[in-house]
Amino acid sequence: MPRMEIDVSEETVDMILDIWNINRKRMSEEVLRQLGWDDVAAFAGDLMCWGFEVAAEDPRKFIVQMRERKAPIFKDTDPQEESQRARAVDDVMKAYV
Repeated sequence: MPRMEIDVSEETVDMILDIWNINRKRMSEEVLRQLGWDDVAAFAGDLMCWGFEVAAEDPRKFIVQMRERKAPIFKDTDPQEESQRARAVDDVMKAYV
């Protein structure tokens, strides 16, 4: 079977492992075997394929969701960042006084 290596965040790996452990505790060995989930890699592969199928149904919606999650056009600003920006504007304006 082909293999693929991907980079994911620690949070994502932890979430996949948590779900995998819950499945192993709550599902019978027979059901896990029928699904082909012998190990966490097989489970994660099915999880990603399901995500690929959802993205393939509406690629535009997928891209919009990723942009909103990772690089939102309109995002809440951090109060500290806002005050730094205000100070920078004040410093620039001092040159014109």
